[in-house]
Amino acid sequence: MNSKIIPAEIAAQIPHRTDTDVAELVSSLVGVAIRQQVWLMFFDENECPMPLIVPYADLDPDPSDEEIAKYAALACGIARTTGAASIVLTWERPGGSALDDSERRLLRAISAGIAGGGVAVRSVFLSHSHGVVHVAEESS
Repeated sequence: MNSKIIPAEIAAQIPHRTDTDVAELVSSLVGVAIRQQVWLMFFDENECPMPLIVPYADLDPDPSDEEIAKYAALACGIARTTGAASIVLTWERPGGSALDDSERRLLRAISAGIAGGGVAVRSVFLSHSHGVVHVAEESS
């Protein structure tokens, strides 16, 4: 994927309507994986990114249902407080571009928790050692 740098003040004015648009934004802001963490990006009702990105490095790779529920509630609370219409979830971790079964379960659980809290999960991405890839619903 060709990654281009998009300044935040410009990105916030441009609707990101396709997965390709959002992938370019994630590549520009998160980039290649350095450590294991989850990123939340918030989008308004016009599909424009909001000026808020939340990294979270304290999530256990095999979290309990309670930890997932707390994280989802945190994400939903931020979305409600900021007026975000949707969230883009990015799993960052060094390694290859393929998710393993535990990562798929983790991303499904987080997405379901956020959606269950009333906030749409717009897209899910994986930031790996060589770039960023969109995680299709059937594989997450």
